[in-house]
Amino acid sequence: MAVTGFLTDSTLCIGCKACEVACKEWNDVPDDGFVWSGLSYDNTLALGHSTYRHVKFVEREPTAGCGGNSSAQVTWEFSSDVCRHCGNAGCLEACPTGSIVRTEFGSVFVQPDICNGCGYCVVSCPFGVIDRRPGDGRAFKCTFCYDRQKAGAEPACAKACPTGSIIFGPLDDLERAADRRLAQLRANGMDDASIWNPKETSVGGTHAFFIVRGDARDYNLPPNPQVPTVLLKQSWSAAGIAAAAIAGASLLTFALGKKRNAGVTPVNAAQRGESDMKTPDQFSEKRLEQLREQAALGRVDAKGIRPSGSPMPATPSYYGLPIVKPPVWTWEVPLYFFAGGAAGASSVIAIAAQLAGASPSLVRDARWIAAIGAAASGPLLILDLGRPERFLNMLRVFKPQSAMSVGAWTLSVFGTTTAGAVIAEMLGMKRIGDASALAAALSGLVMSTYTGVLLGATAIPVWAAHAKTLPIHFGASALASATAILTLRGHGEQALNALALAAAAFETYTGIEIESDRSIDSEPLRLGVTGTTTRIGGFFSGPLPLVLRLIGIRSKRARRAAAASALLGSLITRVAWIEAGKASAADPRPHLQGSQEKE
Repeated sequence: MAVTGFLTDSTLCIGCKACEVACKEWNDVPDDGFVWSGLSYDNTLALGHSTYRHVKFVEREPTAGCGGNSSAQVTWEFSSDVCRHCGNAGCLEACPTGSIVRTEFGSVFVQPDICNGCGYCVVSCPFGVIDRRPGDGRAFKCTFCYDRQKAGAEPACAKACPTGSIIFGPLDDLERAADRRLAQLRANGMDDASIWNPKETSVGGTHAFFIVRGDARDYNLPPNPQVPTVLLKQSWSAAGIAAAAIAGASLLTFALGKKRNAGVTPVNAAQRGESDMKTPDQFSEKRLEQLREQAALGRVDAKGIRPSGSPMPATPSYYGLPIVKPPVWTWEVPLYFFAGGAAGASSVIAIAAQLAGASPSLVRDARWIAAIGAAASGPLLILDLGRPERFLNMLRVFKPQSAMSVGAWTLSVFGTTTAGAVIAEMLGMKRIGDASALAAALSGLVMSTYTGVLLGATAIPVWAAHAKTLPIHFGASALASATAILTLRGHGEQALNALALAAAAFETYTGIEIESDRSIDSEPLRLGVTGTTTRIGGFFSGPLPLVLRLIGIRSKRARRAAAASALLGSLITRVAWIEAGKASAADPRPHLQGSQEKE
């Protein structure tokens, strides 16, 4: 079976939007709402859950001798955008359910019946293609007309294109055709023509690539896109350091206190849902031919075509529009980060306190905090997903390259073992309870740090820029929350105060590091509402509890005030990072200026 692709030659595109209409009609995709964007004649603006093809209207200052434009006119350039179907696809790697697969044609295909709507693919796409559909909750993108290819037909967009701007065929043939076309354009004086296909990046080239004129960034085509999985090694390494620090510090402080006191494998996507796929017939093919004929005459009489004003855009970018999609998570996710992190750290404190011979009441309370936090975590995730069965979809497969998959399995193990520890204790089954508590602590180390990896290994600039810091930052915050809850429960052990001091000190250091980072990537952490929220969270989780804990060495009231401050700061910090991610996704500059440093 030949590996196929799209070559989109923007020099031949006339902006008729026949490809958009053909795509919507063939795939039964909802309309985009018919809103007036105020950006040129482009009211679609971007690819998304209801737009698999998008014609960009790129406006430039007039070029002498080009297209017969006078000095008072704008030079128009059009380009039909589409999912890249990357060689190394960030969405496919991130998907925790196995819903996104590689087909026999080399395309990246979403199986809707398996998608659970977690939205992790959305923040893992470096091109902002895939998106979650409101109301439905699942993710959608270009299918590469998999159903048509299975039937031996070309994709609807390519068939409807009247100028040959969209060319479909074997990928190797398209790459040779692109080289020939580029040579022809340059021989005709178009020296600014180029081929955009990021083969030299971790994306590994794309199955949909473009011939453009001028700066590719004007089309929102980033010069150095990276698949987020390249960040996993450094992020998981940081998580390991954080986990070791939490475990080591907990064991050490309680021991000292005691001493003082005495792969988804590529699949054939037709294996799922083939009976639901459309099959090309004489009526569908006649409709596509009709669209192509209308476009050749200069007018496509179908929904989705609306004019608007034409302001000159600021370059380099496509009207300053985002390149990546923002996180789709709502309030449940930062609350889950908070509850799950505190629960994970509590389970570690419980086993450390038990091994050090600390108060049985402290061990018992720490186990219960872990169990309650774990019990709350599942419902929070289900609320975000919308349906209970969608969480179970994540347990179909285990994908170590997906932090979301690792997290789902970790939560399942953690929830089972924390519940087992407290239930066994209630039934007087000490050995089973202790074994469950040890297993809970081991999985708790992952629970308290993996959410930092979950954010860091994405295409969101502010998160990716802190891929090394986030797991340690979230681990320290989780430890602060766990010690805070235990302090508020009335436990005044000096070991707890020492752990809380260490966590507050690191949070203070993190705040200083964020303030000193003047990069574009980190602007959402310093500027605007998200910057203010980050500073508030940092103050309540770092400097304030640090000072109060130092005072609290001799003052119970100060320790309790520090605990309340740390809890509030930890929760605000999680919210701040999610909101900063949304603000960062709205800014195209980090991607277009190549400001992100990837390893």
